[in-house]
Amino acid sequence: MSAERPLKRSTFFRQLWAASRFVLPEKIDLPALFLGASRDRLVHVKCSRDLAAHYGVDLIEHPWAGHDLTTDDGPWVLEQMKQFERRLNARR
Repeated sequence: MSAERPLKRSTFFRQLWAASRFVLPEKIDLPALFLGASRDRLVHVKCSRDLAAHYGVDLIEHPWAGHDLTTDDGPWVLEQMKQFERRLNARR
């Protein structure tokens, strides 16, 4: 999919600029769903793994999608969100 929508140079630098100003919160007080993409060429999936470990939440990795999960495989993202909601509701 990324071959059909290559990363623009300007987008890369805007993302880099935004990331340089991001401050990582100590904790997340709400349930969180972390999704990562194994073939992300903008942000290595290890970053997602590290964030998930930092917050003590699971990471669900897409096997072939790139950085824009919702564009690459929107139905997969929606299914992960539905499953997450079911897990939350089961805890109540």
